[in-house]
Amino acid sequence: AMMQSYLTRPASDFEAGGVLLGRYILDCSDVVVDSVTVPMLGDVRSRTGFLRRAKGHQAAVDQAWLQSMHTCNYLGRWHTHPGGALTPSSVDTLDWTKALRKEQFDSASLFFVLIASDAIAIWEGDKITRALAQLERA
Repeated sequence: AMMQSYLTRPASDFEAGGVLLGRYILDCSDVVVDSVTVPMLGDVRSRTGFLRRAKGHQAAVDQAWLQSMHTCNYLGRWHTHPGGALTPSSVDTLDWTKALRKEQFDSASLFFVLIASDAIAIWEGDKITRALAQLERA
C-alpha cells in the first residue's frame, strides 16, 4: 500500500524510494514483503534520481530483524520514475548490480521494484551471477 501511494504521481514529482523488508516462505520460492521504508531526511531526491543516503534505512532493516526474532529480512530496493517509463535506466541497472556485489544479504537474490506513473515492475537479481531478470505477473 505504501509503494502504491506513489502510483499516478505527477510527472513533475521527485523520485522516491526505499528498501523492502519481508520474509522467505519455507519449502517454496514465495517471498512476502511486510513493509518498506520511504524517503528520509538525508536521502537525495530529484526529478530523475533517488539516492538512499539516510542511515534510517539500515536502522529500519536492523530493527525489523531484531523485532521479528530474525525472520524479517532485507529483500531489496524500490524507487519511482514519476511520469517516466517502467524500464530501468542504465544508472538503475548499474546500481542494482553494485548492490548484488557489495551489500550483505543471506538470500540467493535481491528484488528491485520500479514504480512508474501507472504500473509496477519487479526484477530479481542473482547474488552469484548478478544477472537481472524481470519477473512476470502471476
